[in-house]
Amino acid sequence: MREAWMHARPDDEELVRAFRAGDDSAFDHLVERHMKPTYALAYRLVGNHHDADDLAQEAFIRAHRGLGRFRGEARFSTWLARIVINLSRNPRRQHLPLEAVPEPTSDEGGADLQLVRGQQRQEVRRAVAGLPEKQRRTLLLRVFAELRYKEIAELMGTTTGTAKANVFHALRNLARRLEKP
Repeated sequence: MREAWMHARPDDEELVRAFRAGDDSAFDHLVERHMKPTYALAYRLVGNHHDADDLAQEAFIRAHRGLGRFRGEARFSTWLARIVINLSRNPRRQHLPLEAVPEPTSDEGGADLQLVRGQQRQEVRRAVAGLPEKQRRTLLLRVFAELRYKEIAELMGTTTGTAKANVFHALRNLARRLEKP
């Protein structure tokens, strides 16, 4: 028998309720909905595809196990992102994400221009990788995961003001690191 939530595109809260009521397929829908952003966040945090795959998979396993304890005080996506961040802090996953700046999709410009852009991207990647961990994580969540400061604060276990300050300091440090001597 089809559950009522299957007739329309349910929101995450409905899927969580359905899963808690014993409908395992509801969790499959949560995974399908959140796989790409979860992987993207994992990739930004660990810097390589293999570890990002492992991290995203482990995050969903932990979410599946812990969904009964999910209080719903934050959105499911925020709670899941918190799991990803916590898992990424595992010492065996402490790779610096040198791939933190996305590659451009345009082929505009000649070979010289492409070479210069490639060198600039590498400089930015190194500068981001060299930031203190809290600044780097906060910046990645704000810029690449496009989270609001309130969500970042929830994920990082801090205040909104601290999240804003971390982004400010990260950007200031990046500017200093990227200044030409």
